[in-house]
Amino acid sequence: MGDAQRALELVNKADATLKKWVYFGGDKNEDALELYEKAANLYKMSKNWDEAGQTFLKTVSCHIKLGSKYEAATAYINAANCFRKSNKTEAIQAMQNAISIFTEMGRFATAAKHEKELGDMLEEDDDLEGAIQHIQTAADYYDGENQKSSANQCIAKVAHLLATVGKYDEAIDYFERAARNASEDRLLKWGAKEFFFKAAVCRLAKMKDVEDEVTFVKDKIEEYKDEDVHFGSSYECKCLENMIPSIEKKDVGGFKKALREYDGVQKLDNWKTAIFLKVLSLVEEAVKDVDLT
Repeated sequence: MGDAQRALELVNKADATLKKWVYFGGDKNEDALELYEKAANLYKMSKNWDEAGQTFLKTVSCHIKLGSKYEAATAYINAANCFRKSNKTEAIQAMQNAISIFTEMGRFATAAKHEKELGDMLEEDDDLEGAIQHIQTAADYYDGENQKSSANQCIAKVAHLLATVGKYDEAIDYFERAARNASEDRLLKWGAKEFFFKAAVCRLAKMKDVEDEVTFVKDKIEEYKDEDVHFGSSYECKCLENMIPSIEKKDVGGFKKALREYDGVQKLDNWKTAIFLKVLSLVEEAVKDVDLT
């Protein structure tokens, strides 16, 4: 007999157990719970993910009737982890149910962890707006629990996602917030320069008039230097200071050279590449405008 068949028999037995009348001692919910959990794990072993998730959901009501809210929430998480491999909609619902229980219990750090996981899940599914909402909630919960490092990681993640969907003004606010949080923390301060750098790049990406707005970006870079003593001497700042004259001159070749030099020292990741391509397109558009006049 295979694991899946054994699991089904256990589930049927657990279902029957819950329908029984219990006259003398014992608790049918405990008995059923044990059977459901064994069945769920057998389904996992046989990679029947949907069945495993559904069986973990059956354990939730048993836990609640036994007065174990934390275990009920954990059962929802177990179900969500199974559904992630078979049914994203069910996974999201199970995760949200778990979070609701954790927040009702005042376990906000645990809720924050799963809000972040839910945001990551939505990002994988290209629902960036939903991801932003849940990761921001995670940041708020972590901040309320005084877990500054975890909160700042979430704030930075929100900033990245906002920039990805083209909401540069909001992304700038979040990057600057992450940078200032980092600069005020002894353990996080070395990360501030990266966040100020990304805030400046987002400012470049949102320029509507290159000539008028690049001066404002230069002024903001000077402010960032004042706020973070490490920023001025960083590769990130040097990259910006090498790029900006090329942007002012509408020199596409000079801009690309400055970017190559930075990439030679700090390898560009996908996010930076996408944002710099946006800036490059603005410079190229400015060149076309000049050629047409």
